[in-house]
Amino acid sequence: MVKKSDFSPLLSLIDEMPAFSHLVQNMCDGKGEHLAVLPDAAKPYLIAALRRRMRTPVLLLSAQAEGAKRFYQHLMAWCGDDSHILHFPDLDVLPYENLAPSIGLLQERMGVLSSLADISDEAASGEQSIVVVASVPAVIRKTMSLAEFTSGRHTLSVGATAEPMKLLAEWFDMGYSRENMVEQPGEMSRRGGILDIYSPNNELPARMEFFGNTIESIRFFDPVTQRSTQFVRSLTVVPLGCGFPGSCSVGGGGEGETIMKYLPRNTTLILDEMADIETAVEEVNVRADKLRRQQEKDGEISERSAFPYLAMGELEENLKGVDKCLELARWDRGEESSSHYRYVMDFSPAPRYNGQASPFLSRVKEMSEGERRLIVVSRHAKRLSQLMEEEKFPVSFLASMEALPRPGTFTLLEGD
Repeated sequence: MVKKSDFSPLLSLIDEMPAFSHLVQNMCDGKGEHLAVLPDAAKPYLIAALRRRMRTPVLLLSAQAEGAKRFYQHLMAWCGDDSHILHFPDLDVLPYENLAPSIGLLQERMGVLSSLADISDEAASGEQSIVVVASVPAVIRKTMSLAEFTSGRHTLSVGATAEPMKLLAEWFDMGYSRENMVEQPGEMSRRGGILDIYSPNNELPARMEFFGNTIESIRFFDPVTQRSTQFVRSLTVVPLGCGFPGSCSVGGGGEGETIMKYLPRNTTLILDEMADIETAVEEVNVRADKLRRQQEKDGEISERSAFPYLAMGELEENLKGVDKCLELARWDRGEESSSHYRYVMDFSPAPRYNGQASPFLSRVKEMSEGERRLIVVSRHAKRLSQLMEEEKFPVSFLASMEALPRPGTFTLLEGD
């Protein structure tokens, strides 16, 4: 297995930046709206550092799915592959297309909602630091309401009493379909005293064996081979969210809510390029409305059916429910941002050398003078360290970083 990059020891360096200290202080004091100006490449670093200092849940909103994926991948490196960094994807079909979305995406969405529902009460104390990364289409698409989700979710434990037939009936009401063999999320089955169920918050389906009405064992199993993989003491089953067969009205929206309603009150909201977000909201709603009008014309849906997305005004109302808000911008808008506390972060883009070693070596020697700490992250770090050694230049090569290098050193770190 390839070891994933972990740049988290570098996060403390930003504490030396006055603009960052002012940002943290003002956000902790609950002062107004905030705007940080910095290059795109530095945004994941800033977000990871904020999460480290503030220790509150974070929702990062990017305009497009591709941008959200990049943020997620970079945050995994800056936060040390933390299991609390979650990606909330959009579905791969548009509302009203009458196509089945990817089961994997549905499963990933439900997993995030389940994680948020778990911390909704505890997070008010500020002890949780979960980060959810999402695109505009993912956030404004409606899903199951939080009340419906939490009221249907339940946990079954070994030794507990439960009537198998009542469980099947309850799961059916939660949207699960009964099959001969469980292979995909949203399915359940029964064979004598054995119940199988594939709840989308779990990576694998689970098998429960009963003795009468007592649960004797619970284990996960491989849906392909049907062989057991792990015995567990308890299992949490969640209702099926919008998108699973029969779980919501056409379009995957119904009368539900969005992920915004699942966020704890003390969530820090980070908006990447507000103008791009506004444009994305408009584009998503225009596409969905066009499909909706065609289906209304064809008599496939009612004119009274709920719209599956939030409009910009509705999104803004939802955003008011979070405690703190920070906008990220690559350019300083000057007068346009006068209503914000503005912080121009002291970052600059790294120079490009286009594979030319000589200019790179010269620049490194120039920057290494004095007590400056120089760290270069590259997938070619091993080769670069060999070139530096040939030049008799002191360098440390690291495949992974455990601690912050000392001032006055030059370090080459392997990574993307």
